[in-house]
Amino acid sequence: MKNFLKGLATAKQNIKNTWNGVSAELDSENLIKSVVFYKRNKIKNQKIDEMLNQSITKSAHEFLNHYNWLASRRDGSIKSMDSPGIYVVLNKTKELYYVGQSKTVLKRVRCHFTGKGNGDVYADFKYNDEFEVTIHKCSEWELNEIEKMLIEKYKSSNKFRGYNKTKGNY
Repeated sequence: MKNFLKGLATAKQNIKNTWNGVSAELDSENLIKSVVFYKRNKIKNQKIDEMLNQSITKSAHEFLNHYNWLASRRDGSIKSMDSPGIYVVLNKTKELYYVGQSKTVLKRVRCHFTGKGNGDVYADFKYNDEFEVTIHKCSEWELNEIEKMLIEKYKSSNKFRGYNKTKGNY
């Protein structure tokens, strides 16, 4: 701890932050905040990338065919497989994203492509835009946090980048 504080004191003396031609000395508190912010964002981005590597990705048509096949089975497959999760809908034609969450993620994703979800997604799907769906199953208590992180990652609340109207549930 002593070495860390000594390093901060040295950094405080030596480091200068230049912005718009104005030189301002960084104090140890701001330096710590900057380091912590950088490390948190790095860890957050690593978690998102790891999570997305373990997700299922299909085209919208493949997803709907698979969903309908599961729903047609009499053994209750759709109910046993439908669990909480996060989904990312990508309009590959227009490069727009929609990020959402649900306690029954398969049913919710299906709603977007059958006219009972996001109207903009459905309109683009109806007029033959190409879509891809990525689903990540997770626990209910993780839904809000992961949804916010993915909306931020894809910038899907920006009207030029996505379909989301908000930055996630709060």
